[in-house]
Order: sequence, then C-alpha cells, then structure tokens
Amino acid sequence: MSRRPWIFVIIVVIALAALAILPVIEKRAGQEGVVALSTPAASGEMPDHIKDEAGIAAYYKIKDGVTLDELRGLFNTIELDPPEYLLGSMSVPGYPEIYDPHVYVGKDGWVLAYYFTDDPVSKIIDVKAQDLETTTLGIIVATIVQAAGVEYTGAQYYDFRYPNATQIMFVAENYNGGENKFTVHLPSSYTFYEYSWALAGEGNKRYFRVNGTNQAISSDTSYWDESTGYGTIAEKGLAPGKDHSITVDDYGVLVLLYREPD
Repeated sequence: MSRRPWIFVIIVVIALAALAILPVIEKRAGQEGVVALSTPAASGEMPDHIKDEAGIAAYYKIKDGVTLDELRGLFNTIELDPPEYLLGSMSVPGYPEIYDPHVYVGKDGWVLAYYFTDDPVSKIIDVKAQDLETTTLGIIVATIVQAAGVEYTGAQYYDFRYPNATQIMFVAENYNGGENKFTVHLPSSYTFYEYSWALAGEGNKRYFRVNGTNQAISSDTSYWDESTGYGTIAEKGLAPGKDHSITVDDYGVLVLLYREPD
C-alpha cells in the first residue's frame, strides 16, 4: 500500500511543538506507518448500495478495463452479475471467513474491496504476516489486478463512512521477551474518527491493553478467534491531549483514523 516508510523507534525525544503537529509515539514502537486517504474517482458510478454499506475500502484502476469472465472464478460468491460489473466476496488466504471482503470489479477496470460500515479499520491489518506493508484488502485487490495480467503498483484507500478523514496511522509492537509497550500522545488539534486495534497471538495470555484495560475480549465491538482479532477502542480510552500506554502480546497494532488540521 502507498505509505510512508516504517520508522523504527528506540528512544524518541519529542519537542513540545511537535506534539501539536502529529500523532506522536513518545516511547518505543516496533513499526509505524501512515496511509493517505483519497476518494475513488469512480465512486459516483458504483451501485448506490455499495456507498451505503461500505466502510474502509481499498481500490485500484486498471487502465484498459477487464474481461469480467476471466475474473469470475476468483470469487467465493457472486451477488450481482450485470453486464457492467461483478459484486461478491473473496477469501483472504490464511484467514477465516469473517475476513472475506466484498469486492466490486467493473468492466471499465475499477476494482474495490471493502468491509462493511460496522467493521473497524483495523480489520485490514495483516496480523499473521506481522507486516504493515500488506493489508487484507490490499491482498484481494492485488490478486484481481494480477489475474487480469496487469502490473500492480499498490492500492489506494478510502473510508466511505468518514469522507473528511485524511489519514490512517498504524503503530505496531510485538512481545519478543523484552519491551512490548509504547506510549502515544494524540494532539487535540486533530479530529479523530475511530480508534481500533488488531492482534495476533496464541493461548490465553494474549492481550491488547490500553492504559491497562484489555481490549481483546469478547464484546459487541470486537472479534477474536484462535489466533487473530480486531475491535474498536472507546473514545474515552484514547482521549486526545493525554498520554496513553499501549501494551501487547503477541503482536498488536493500534490504528488511528483522523483528519489533519487545515
């Protein structure tokens, strides 16, 4: 995905002025990345119900269009099959069915993979790879583009729920027998639309703690299976203008959806 390079942080000394400019990882974090959001040019031409049901999405434009019949076999299910496009679901390799995104492919070359409005942005994290260079949605988009015989240069991202959001920040850490904790300070000058988490781990000791509260538990705002999970964090848990402690086991990612100040 298109993003800034990872920043591997050991000890970071932040000037007070910087705290008003960027979401800040004040102590150690294993990986960080930022993705800029942009509206897909074809969104006005897609079926209206996609714009109503879609949340976070990844998309790509194949310049010369596609032959839909050549891509039909990639789908698990096809819900709509008019002459102009295919709409259905596809599997993310190595993940359970709940991670299957909805996928739109237009014969004009537009490819869109998305999760529903009640899914957090953190569902896109490829926690099994422990790699911020890939996402579950990006894997699906790349599969379609490559099956069409076209060079893939990376997906773009957009959240249909929050058209004013401009960026997603990912902050990852893992437990490696040493430090598994970082501190984040969110500037009050930013608008935050969603705070969420993703986690990979084995056994009963896995956790994603925000200020000591474990988020990786069964609730209406989280999902967990035998090795992966994701969920949202209540706004009061990560209030801007304060320091917040994040602790993970085994591999966890904090995801922030926000708008930079104008």
